[in-house]
Amino acid sequence: MKVKTIRDIINASGNHICSVIFVKMDGTVRKMNFRRHVTKGVNGKGLKYNPSKVGNMVVYDMGADGFRTIKLDNVQSLKVNGVTHNWSK
Repeated sequence: MKVKTIRDIINASGNHICSVIFVKMDGTVRKMNFRRHVTKGVNGKGLKYNPSKVGNMVVYDMGADGFRTIKLDNVQSLKVNGVTHNWSK
C-alpha cells in the first residue's frame, strides 16, 4: 500500500523537482532532490531488471547529476509540489 501510494504521488508530480528522505540499504539516512523523465546520459540499453516489480524507482539525482534507485518501502518523507508526506516506521 505504501509503495503504491508513493509511486502514485511521484508519478502525479510530472517533471517537477521533488525531495525525499529515505533509508539506504546500508542503514544511513539520505536526503535527495530528484526529477523524473530525465534523458541526460541515457544510452538506450535499459536496466537488466524491472524496478517497479521489486518496489524501486529510478530517478535523476539533482545533486549528484546521475541516476539513483530509491527503495520506496524505505521512504520516510516525500515533498512534492510544496506538500510534505510523512511515513514513520
